[in-house]
Amino acid sequence: MAVLAMPEWRCPAWTQNASLVNTSSPVFIEVWQSRMRELQGSIMVASCFQALVGFSGLIGLFMRFIGPLTIAPTISLIGLSLFDSAGMNAGNHWGISTMTTVLIITFSQYLRHISIPFPTYSKAKKFHTSRMYIFQILPVLLGITLSWLICYLLTIYDVLPSDPEQYGYLARTDLKGDVMGRAPGSVSLTQVSGVYQL
Repeated sequence: MAVLAMPEWRCPAWTQNASLVNTSSPVFIEVWQSRMRELQGSIMVASCFQALVGFSGLIGLFMRFIGPLTIAPTISLIGLSLFDSAGMNAGNHWGISTMTTVLIITFSQYLRHISIPFPTYSKAKKFHTSRMYIFQILPVLLGITLSWLICYLLTIYDVLPSDPEQYGYLARTDLKGDVMGRAPGSVSLTQVSGVYQL
């Protein structure tokens, strides 16, 4: 986000209106591919740095100096930088957004000490159950997954509107189901004379 916020990496004004852009033109392809190359390179360099810090044992040295007063403002700044995007997407359906937030808070703050039994296998004990603190480990993923499942049920029972102009349409789970199929150069599976061909 820091790289793409720089003036030389901002998307040109002519790409802002998707209905007017020819997505197969070489100029447009170079616009997004150059940004993807920049991001991929940045992520690879950052990953190498993290691996170096982890394998070298420097993290133990750093943790002596990095405490909650350092970590909390850093995480707050990351969250504040995402505020515009989060607010814009949450505004698509405030009910679903509120439900997701309440679920994440409930899982991470109130259910984190509850352990759930899971079937496991080991050579010594064979098949048995062990208890895991799943709400403590995965509160965000569980909250988002449960919200998506609720949206899925609301979609298949036509509770959410199917008209793109109505409020709540963007909460449907079937909006982008064919994105891969509509992508240029995608491979589709078709049946010809009882034989499936690529």
